[in-house]
Amino acid sequence: MDPKENNGLDFAAEAALGIKKVKYSGTFIDLYKDFPKYVFYNAIDTALVYLIHQKIKTMDIALTIAHMSQISIFKAASPVAITEALLCREFLGKNLVVYKSQKLKQLKLVPHLLY
Repeated sequence: MDPKENNGLDFAAEAALGIKKVKYSGTFIDLYKDFPKYVFYNAIDTALVYLIHQKIKTMDIALTIAHMSQISIFKAASPVAITEALLCREFLGKNLVVYKSQKLKQLKLVPHLLY
C-alpha cells in the first residue's frame, strides 16, 4: 500500500528529489542535547527546502500568477481570487459592472458609465 501524500518535508523531498531527511531516534529535545547533530539535522532540512525550490520553482509560479492577475502574492494560491481579479479587469475593460440583484439573488452584468 502506498503512503498517503502529505505536506511534510520528508515526503516532499522524497517525491521531488528522491532524498529523505536525516533520521534520528528520540525526541527533538534529545537531538538538541547533541548540538552538532542538531545543527547538521537543521542544515540538511534547509538544503532540502532550497533544492525543492530550485527544482519546482514554487515561488516563481506564485509570483507569476500574482503578477499576471495583478493581485497580492498572498492571494495567488486562491483560485477564487485569481478568477475574480481577471473577470473584474475584463469587465472593467468593457465598461461592465457586476452587482447582486436583491430581488433575483443572482449576479447581473450591466453597462456602466465611467467618469
